[in-house]
Amino acid sequence: MIRIAVLSEQVTSQIRAAGTERPHLAELVSSLAAFEEYSRTCESVGDEDARLHNHLYQQTSRARRLMEEALLSLCRYEQIDP
Repeated sequence: MIRIAVLSEQVTSQIRAAGTERPHLAELVSSLAAFEEYSRTCESVGDEDARLHNHLYQQTSRARRLMEEALLSLCRYEQIDP
């Protein structure tokens, strides 16, 4: 499966062109992907800090995947090929 976060700018412009009021969903996926990457690569100061960053990474990854599924549903509804 292609990660929608990588394509979300294209999808956002297509969603806007389709006249929908929902481009925020694509922007949210992009923001979650950016924070997911930040959490994955953030320097940790000790074990507790590393556990926190790992937890944030895992939860953000989970949220991004859910929102990508929602974005795909929106694309199908709007007949947009991501």
